[in-house]
Amino acid sequence: MAGVAAGNYAIAQSYVADETEGKSKAKTFGLLGMAWGTGFIIGPYVGGRCVDGNICSLFSWQTPFYVAALLCLVNFFLVIAFLKDSSFIPNVRKISLVAGFLDIKRAFQHPKLRTLFQVMFIFSFGWGFFTEFAPLFLIQKLSFEVEDIANFFACIGLWVAVCQGFLIRPFLKYFSSQTLLASALFVFGFLLIGTTFVKTPFQLFFILPFLAFVESIIFPSAASLISNLTSKENQGEVLGIYNSVQWAAIGLTPLVSGSFIIKYPNLPLTVSAFCMFLGFSVFVWFWFRSKEKFLSDTAT
Repeated sequence: MAGVAAGNYAIAQSYVADETEGKSKAKTFGLLGMAWGTGFIIGPYVGGRCVDGNICSLFSWQTPFYVAALLCLVNFFLVIAFLKDSSFIPNVRKISLVAGFLDIKRAFQHPKLRTLFQVMFIFSFGWGFFTEFAPLFLIQKLSFEVEDIANFFACIGLWVAVCQGFLIRPFLKYFSSQTLLASALFVFGFLLIGTTFVKTPFQLFFILPFLAFVESIIFPSAASLISNLTSKENQGEVLGIYNSVQWAAIGLTPLVSGSFIIKYPNLPLTVSAFCMFLGFSVFVWFWFRSKEKFLSDTAT
């Protein structure tokens, strides 16, 4: 069910791709990320308090699930009432239970986009490793409790929303998506390494805005590149494949961690940093190897 629901973000991205053109895509993808980030501010903060019986005697560990279910119901009615279909091209296909696996296979065979998909697979694995296991790092290194972890993720969401909604706009205007993606991956790697040296919550929350800023550049830049390299009628399909690639990478993170995370609390940060540098290397190699063709394709 979580996998099915995750497909909604691909639909939202394809809607953005249908309704925007050219350079404005990166900005609009950034606004979409801001919406996600705003939800990520409120969600962890409220969820962390919905388990606190001192606030309300009815609150328990089950309460966040009920709240999430109610929000899904509200969202359902909002979509029905206000969101109109942006595609006028009939595209009827049979539902397949193996479609996601086939999409991943097609992604790495796509002549124009396979390297971008590879880069985002590597990035998503690293980012997923960090977000999935950061709580263990916070508990072991900084003695965080449930509410502290909720505040940590809410703070990340706040900065992601601010960065994607406002702070990255000048960069999207004056720099190409290729330059921004490569630079953000490289800087992200160094910031993650720096985070392993934090010893106090103050140091951690000081570095969070910088982590959020570079992360905020990566997603809209990659989505803009992929959208610009895809024909209009295939936007939804390709962005759906793009999301399949990302979630496949995130889904692999628990399988390769095991008990190492408990023994080495810095592992989420070091693995994630390695992935950023690897993704940067693959992208730069691809960019300079076929720069002239790549730039002409994105311009088209």
